[in-house]
Amino acid sequence: MQNLPLDASPKENQGLSLWIDGIDPRLSLLAVVIHAAVISSLNALDILSGLVFLSLVLCFLTYPFIPLLKRIMAMDGFLIFVLATLPLSVPPEKASATLWEGHFFGQALAFSETGLWMAVTIVLKANAILLFLTLMLGQVSVHKLCHALIGIKCPEKLVFLLALCLRYLSVIKQQFYRMKTAMMLRGFQLAFRIQSLKMLGFLIGMVLVRSLNRSERIYQSMQCRGFVDRLAFLPDFYWRPSDSLIAFLFIMFEVSLLGVAHHAVFI
Repeated sequence: MQNLPLDASPKENQGLSLWIDGIDPRLSLLAVVIHAAVISSLNALDILSGLVFLSLVLCFLTYPFIPLLKRIMAMDGFLIFVLATLPLSVPPEKASATLWEGHFFGQALAFSETGLWMAVTIVLKANAILLFLTLMLGQVSVHKLCHALIGIKCPEKLVFLLALCLRYLSVIKQQFYRMKTAMMLRGFQLAFRIQSLKMLGFLIGMVLVRSLNRSERIYQSMQCRGFVDRLAFLPDFYWRPSDSLIAFLFIMFEVSLLGVAHHAVFI
């Protein structure tokens, strides 16, 4: 069974990796949700930096370096635009200090310090959540994830849709690249002109049409095998006393984070 689309596969014979893999997936899933909520409520840069560093060290001890680095760079490449644009969006009257001022097409622009710190906070929060998600769920297979979602009382139809999406995204991707390769062999060149954009639109449309046809065939084949709009999830994991201890320690850690952050605000 394939793992979640977090390309970092666990290192072999790694003690930390085996320990995380032994945690109940329901606990891992709830821990990710709670940790993300706690991080979203934090604004202290020193605490967020420490969480990012700690999660980064644990991830590099658990997963191969190159795939994990690619995953981080994929998200941080998007967050660069946040760093570049958010400081420009803060009104001058709300900014504590202005680092740069200029004009663009007759409009006054100001690169504010307040906006910069807001952007840095967003980047740190996003990286802390991503790294903790990778650490806890990076080696959880799709069927275990679905079982865990059912175990925490998520709607079965949503879990069913998630299972099908994770299963057939790779199939749709392969279909897209096959059609793109066929177009390239027929002389198609991707460029910023009307004809190329029109052909790219045709390509995306054909992928959608073929995906729809494939989904109908899959649904018919499932009905032939007795599918009645409901999947039977049979969990292969159980709650153990060690999971209770981990849950208690995790709750204490999150409460201490909130306490330290709350204390830092009033110092």
